[in-house]
Amino acid sequence: TERAVTAMLLGADARSNADVRWPLTVQGNPHLLIAGLPGMGKTTCLLHLCRQMAAAQVRPIVFSYHQDIDEKLAQAVDGVRFVDCDSGLGFHPLQVIDRSARRAYLDVAAEMRDIFTAIYPELGDVQGERVRTAVKESFVEAGWGADGAPVGAAEPPFVRFVELLRADPKPDRGLRTLLARLNELDDYGFFDLGESHRSLWEHEQPTVIRVHTTQNENLQRAFAALVFYGLYKDMFRRGLRDRITHAVIFDEAHRAARLKLIPTMAKECRKYGISLVLASQEARDFDSSVFSAIANYLVLRLTEADARFLVRNVATSQQERALIDRIKRMERFKGLFFAEGKSRPHTLNLAFETPQDERRNDERRHVVTDPEVLSGTPCIAGTRVPAHDIADMIANGDTVAAIIDAYPSLTEDRIQAACAYAEAHPRRVMPSHEPPWRKTQPHTSSEMPFDELTQES
Repeated sequence: TERAVTAMLLGADARSNADVRWPLTVQGNPHLLIAGLPGMGKTTCLLHLCRQMAAAQVRPIVFSYHQDIDEKLAQAVDGVRFVDCDSGLGFHPLQVIDRSARRAYLDVAAEMRDIFTAIYPELGDVQGERVRTAVKESFVEAGWGADGAPVGAAEPPFVRFVELLRADPKPDRGLRTLLARLNELDDYGFFDLGESHRSLWEHEQPTVIRVHTTQNENLQRAFAALVFYGLYKDMFRRGLRDRITHAVIFDEAHRAARLKLIPTMAKECRKYGISLVLASQEARDFDSSVFSAIANYLVLRLTEADARFLVRNVATSQQERALIDRIKRMERFKGLFFAEGKSRPHTLNLAFETPQDERRNDERRHVVTDPEVLSGTPCIAGTRVPAHDIADMIANGDTVAAIIDAYPSLTEDRIQAACAYAEAHPRRVMPSHEPPWRKTQPHTSSEMPFDELTQES
């Protein structure tokens, strides 16, 4: 049994201010999908999770599509190791793990078909089958067959299936399209495997797969997909684990939404001590099998279409309309957390990732907004005391002791957080609406005693 459950802090409940945590345990579902538009807090959340994971001896392996996350992660976590797209795959994608299975090489051929049709969504079934057939033929050429691999037989070179496709004397339009895609990858040296390195599971430090070191989107998709496939294959060599030791974090996961290996990995990796975290701007592109394999969801602001798709997969029909409206209007650094086994989501304020953000974190922990409390006026958490009122009292010279005496539920930390919040978010003053005649000068005017005025009337 797992000695202790590691739980990652996501933020604070917007109503109760209690910590909201995501448990990382092999006894339950240790996977998380984070969905939100750019600027809503996905990167903030990922960095905060990586920092906590490293402290808990859970090693993150991050697929990164942006340089800023590399730099921020290197500042937040010590000893980050980088793997770049232009350094080669570092492993053989055609490697057969179980050589005792006679037809295991056919499974590899089928996996190559699925990967390349995910890399190039425009390819059809016929072109995918041509990839599978060419990979199979490259194995047969190397001596593999119905009886499996002969003693000492090696896997064929990765590029060999491309060479077999090129050798077709009469390529039709479909094959020419397929070869155009593969030749582009070959121009970048994609099929040259580069220097072999240890499995990414064997490294003790956090690892960042820098997919963005090439600007070619096709090469980005190919590199990310094959590295992910390499992790999947090496996973089986690890043996079963009694605790979570690694987390594969796929930023910009919508770019690989068609990869059939993602739901397969999610279904199988828990028992090998691996958690899967998908962060995405979109939800619609994922196959429904992803939602059956992942049980925890952190939802930030989304478009209505993505909100509707996601809610239909993770919530009940009775909650659907209200949740879609809330997700569309979600403020920055706020989210809904759907946890495994819970019927209703938590509304939370996200935790922040670095020590210099503690002040902002305190603000959001101590100052909350709830539509049911003073019509959404920012209040001290768990009270009906407006944060701006406390800040005004301090500005007017009231002491902290006097305020605590008047409001016993407050503390010095809460008062400081209220002042910081009021400084960052000034009170909104309603504009005055004077009638137009107040701003104009009269054409004529005269004065008379009040008594004379009453006599004339």
